[in-house]
Amino acid sequence: MTRSLVPALAMALALGCQRNPRGPRGEGGVTPSPSPTLAQSRMDGGEPTVVLLPDGRDEVRIRVELAMTPGEQQRGLMFRTAMAPDAGMLFLFDHDEVHTFWMKNTLIPLDMVFIGSDGRVVGVVERAEPQTLTGRSVNKVSRHVLELVGGLAAARGIGPGTRVRYLNVPGL
Repeated sequence: MTRSLVPALAMALALGCQRNPRGPRGEGGVTPSPSPTLAQSRMDGGEPTVVLLPDGRDEVRIRVELAMTPGEQQRGLMFRTAMAPDAGMLFLFDHDEVHTFWMKNTLIPLDMVFIGSDGRVVGVVERAEPQTLTGRSVNKVSRHVLELVGGLAAARGIGPGTRVRYLNVPGL
């Protein structure tokens, strides 16, 4: 490797990899500051929230940060050391596909809830191991992915078939 490539490679590794629609992508977030979309939603009267309705259980309300742009989706929840049990990140994609995530630079275990365009959970990856490049997917087509504190999905009965509602999420 030439000397001029070393700084560029180091920067690429520090920032994570670009999203690849056919394979794993970096996820996580560098800073918890709200995106303009989140700020606008608050000005319009409410914080973006995902309401999960597991059969036979109490509803689960998760305050979410929105990951709508490729940059926000690439950063996701990287470098966070903690997250409130009622907080999460909602990844909003333009189309349905089999989404794959990895945990590079993500420091806490997460549950990944994959949601179909019909508003139902298609699958859950539970307690994804932090700081790995292992691709994680449910191998089913989804439109959105909700990341939660690891272990919350099992504790609250969130699984395939769980109905989902969106409150104060632009476009939904």
